[in-house]
Amino acid sequence: MAWGAVTAFLLKFADERAIANPGFFYTVVAFSQVGSRASVGWLADRVKPAYTVIPALCFGSVALLMLSATHSQPMLLASGLLYGLGLASTQTSIVALVVGRVTPRGLGAAMATYTMAWDVGLVLGGVVF
Repeated sequence: MAWGAVTAFLLKFADERAIANPGFFYTVVAFSQVGSRASVGWLADRVKPAYTVIPALCFGSVALLMLSATHSQPMLLASGLLYGLGLASTQTSIVALVVGRVTPRGLGAAMATYTMAWDVGLVLGGVVF
C-alpha cells in the first residue's frame, strides 16, 4: 500500500517541499529494484527466504521514514535507493516463500493470489492514503 501512496502523492509532496525534478526518484527506484532482484533472488535460495523478508521490510521502512523527512533532492534520491531495494527485496522474498511452501499443483493459484493481493494493495494505497 505504501508504494501506491508514494506514486500517488510524490509529485505534490516534492512541490510542497520545493524539490526539483522528483521524477528522478522513480529512475533511482527502478535501478535499485533491478539490482535488488538480481542479488536477493540467489540469497533467498541460499538461506531461508523468511530470513530475507525482515531486512527487506526494514529497508522499506527506513526509506519511508527518510522520505517523510526529505527536504532536498539528494535525500529524496537516497530514500528512493533504499525504497527500491526494500520493495524489490520484499517482493522477491515473498515469492520465494510462496513457491517454497506450495505444492506444484497449487502453484498457479498461489501465485495468482499473491500477485492479486500485491496489486490490490498498490491500488488501495493511493486511494486510502
